[in-house]
Amino acid sequence: MEQTKCTRPQRAFNANGEVVSLACDQWLCNHCAKVLAWRWAERVRYGIALRPDKEPWFWTLTLPGWVPDAATGYKILPKRWNTFRMALQRDNHAFLYAAFVEGHPQRANIPHFHIITFEPAPRRLKDMVVHAGFGHQAKELEITGRIAVNYVTKYASKAGAHVPRNFRRVRISHTWPRLPSPVYEIPVYPIARGEALSAYLRRMSASLGCSLDVLRDAWLDRSRDLA
Repeated sequence: MEQTKCTRPQRAFNANGEVVSLACDQWLCNHCAKVLAWRWAERVRYGIALRPDKEPWFWTLTLPGWVPDAATGYKILPKRWNTFRMALQRDNHAFLYAAFVEGHPQRANIPHFHIITFEPAPRRLKDMVVHAGFGHQAKELEITGRIAVNYVTKYASKAGAHVPRNFRRVRISHTWPRLPSPVYEIPVYPIARGEALSAYLRRMSASLGCSLDVLRDAWLDRSRDLA
């Protein structure tokens, strides 16, 4: 389905050799940010639904009080998160989590983590996060699946103009279930990052079995329609 509300749509060929417009799927786009938040909330909902025997836990991790601004916070956050995550995985190899970064509006947009998981912390959470380089202000709360999804929707959909470009706002364990792929969608083949248009057209010509000239003309016609 073509996306018309995206502020920065991209073009791509589908399996029928048609040029379609795709949403940019970037958090900086107001439309796509809402769609991304909805997708992540649905994935969390799906993962929780597959474990009816478990109620999720909600953790909040903050950075130390000495962090002066958001830029510093986003710079040091990934290393601290990785240290904390690895410590948890040493205790529980099956550690499942969905983690979302939010800039605290009352603390100069300095980032902190909200985490959905299925087990309480194996040790006192405040001790673990301080050891990993986070601040001592940490919270752990057992919640319902419905509340977990509401939290994800709330925090993931917040505006993030202060978030650095290419920063990962969402981090989810590899073992968290993926949403089933819709069976009715026609496959789409977007341009790879850094791929030149000429190389993309040659790749599509080989994949789709279409003449390079036909694909080039279709691409140019679509460009004129969008101009």
